Amino acid sequence: MQYSVAARNAELSGVSTTLGASSQILLYTGAVPANVAAAASGTLVATFSGLTYGAPSAGAMSLSGTATATAGAGNTGAIGYFRAATSGGTAHVQGLAGMVQTLTTSAATAANNGVLTFASSVDTTKIAVGMGVSGTGVPSGATVAAISGSTVTLSAPSTAGVASNATITFSPEMTLDNFNVVSGQSITLNSLTLTAAGA
Repeated sequence: MQYSVAARNAELSGVSTTLGASSQILLYTGAVPANVAAAASGTLVATFSGLTYGAPSAGAMSLSGTATATAGAGNTGAIGYFRAATSGGTAHVQGLAGMVQTLTTSAATAANNGVLTFASSVDTTKIAVGMGVSGTGVPSGATVAAISGSTVTLSAPSTAGVASNATITFSPEMTLDNFNVVSGQSITLNSLTLTAAGA
C-alpha cells in the first residue's frame, strides 16, 4: 500500500503533536523491545529533554538541531535503542541508536545474493539487525537481516552483486557520537529522522 506525500507528512505531524512540546528521547542498552507498547528493557543510560522537530517534508521529519545529555550515575554500557516520549515519559516511537559504521568487503557477493563478507579482523559488534545498509550494489532501502561472525545478510538480495573491497555503510535510525558509554560521559545526538511508511 502506498500513500501520497501529503498523507505521509500529515501522519508525521500527528506524531509530533502526540509527542508534544519539550519531548524526550531516552537511550537504553540492549535490544529493541518487540513493540513500543512493551515495557522498556535494558538500562536507561541517558535522557535528552526539551526536544522539538522540524516541519515534515517529503514524508520525513527530523529533529531540530543536535542535543546533548550526560549518562547518569552508574549507567554504563553499549547503547542499543532509543524511545521518543512525551515530556511525561510516555513512549510513542522507538528504534535503533548508535554510530554510523563503514566497513570494506573482503570478498565479492554474487548477483542475486544477499550476504556481505568482511575480513575476520573486522569488528561487526557495532552493527545491529535493522540498521540501514548502503553502498554500490546494495539494494535501495536494504537493512541488516542477520549477522554471523564476519558476514552480514541483507534484507533483500543484490541484483548486480557487490564487489570485493566495496565500501559499505551501516546506519542506525538515530546517530550518536558515542556507542559505549560510562557514567558521567557526555553524549551528543547527531541526527534523528522519522520517516512515514507507504512511500
